Amino acid sequence: MTEKRTDVPRVELDFPAAVVLEDGAMVHLHGINISPCGMGLGCDPTTAQTLVFHGSLVSPAAGAEFQIQWKLPSLGSEDFVSPCHARARLAWSRPAGPDGHRLGLQFLDVEAESQTNLDRFFRRVMEP
Repeated sequence: MTEKRTDVPRVELDFPAAVVLEDGAMVHLHGINISPCGMGLGCDPTTAQTLVFHGSLVSPAAGAEFQIQWKLPSLGSEDFVSPCHARARLAWSRPAGPDGHRLGLQFLDVEAESQTNLDRFFRRVMEP
């Protein structure tokens, strides 16, 4: 069962992220928000077109899947923790003004160490 966006905490955050394409090439993006089950990414329209139409990434409706890497900030500092890795599905894609684009990803499989970092991040963010 997929959780609705309103059912999970979502943190607005600027963080580095990259999609790893089938040929091993990395496409760098910036994270704009993250939740325990997915993230929002920002990029330029050309980068979005590359991701949505690269190889098997035919369209969001096709449930395009790929590897994603990102770094969460170490709370209380500007430093970032070790990179996190997951397999994700492109949930949606839409323009964000004339020079921007937004992508929504749903995590399918988060590596164990990355899941630990993500869980720790959300525990700290949700502390009163």
